[in-house]
Amino acid sequence: MVSASNITFIRHLRRFVATIMTATVLLSGTAVILESPARAMSQELRAEFLTGFAGLARDQRQLKAIAGLFGLPPEREALLMDYLVDIYSDADFAERMVDEIARSGLFEDVTDFRDQPDAMRMGFSLGYEIASALAISGMAKMDNDDIQQFFVLMTQAFGRIAPHHCRAMIQEASTSQQSMMAAGIAVMQELDLDDLRTYLGLSRLAIRLELSGRLPRLAPNGDQMDLANRAFEKAFQKEIEASPRPERVLLALLNENGARDEDFCDAGTVLFKAMAGMDGLPGQWMRLAALQAG
Repeated sequence: MVSASNITFIRHLRRFVATIMTATVLLSGTAVILESPARAMSQELRAEFLTGFAGLARDQRQLKAIAGLFGLPPEREALLMDYLVDIYSDADFAERMVDEIARSGLFEDVTDFRDQPDAMRMGFSLGYEIASALAISGMAKMDNDDIQQFFVLMTQAFGRIAPHHCRAMIQEASTSQQSMMAAGIAVMQELDLDDLRTYLGLSRLAIRLELSGRLPRLAPNGDQMDLANRAFEKAFQKEIEASPRPERVLLALLNENGARDEDFCDAGTVLFKAMAGMDGLPGQWMRLAALQAG
């Protein structure tokens, strides 16, 4: 029997969730970092940086160019534009990004125009990690129904994206940031329009909850996780028995290097569907624990 405590997918789920929740903000944030002059972050520079974030929210031309990088059709691009404007108009978001960049001690490195390619790579990486931390911390603070809705959306996504993206999303330990970002963008490209609207709403909610300072939800205790794992094992068994290729699902989960890309799509569908479909408190505990896992 496969349990939630011994599959690679569960260990990597936290990072994967962060990736798909932050794909929409990272490229924009990197642009603001790289437009800043290369000097230590004084109060004057801090104010300049914050002004850059505010200006980005008003710069429809630049936002449209950024949104265009996602390769979305017009209706989807319009949803993404609204999302970007909303996020970058939030003063708390800009303040947190600036604080985290300053704390990193790498501000001069990511704004060093003497080595712009390296500065861009570092800025991209730093922006990714900051935005990921914001999104995943906020998502674990969402209500149970919102968390469950996210798992439902991901069940659908695994059935629609290209197989190499499925591998990237599950096999995170050996996947580059670029591949993880591409997988997140693929999710936005393949979800139905209404589902994309819901997904962007959840992303917005997660970031706002983190910025609001809401206290983290209490992690399930040992007894609760014992019950959650038992319930998960039953839910997983039900879904894998309904899968057309159960042996390939297990291969993807237990022997990643021996699995095909397509196997990871089957595995993601089975796992997210099992976790999304868990009823009652055990389901709530399992989904919350997956988001809070280190």
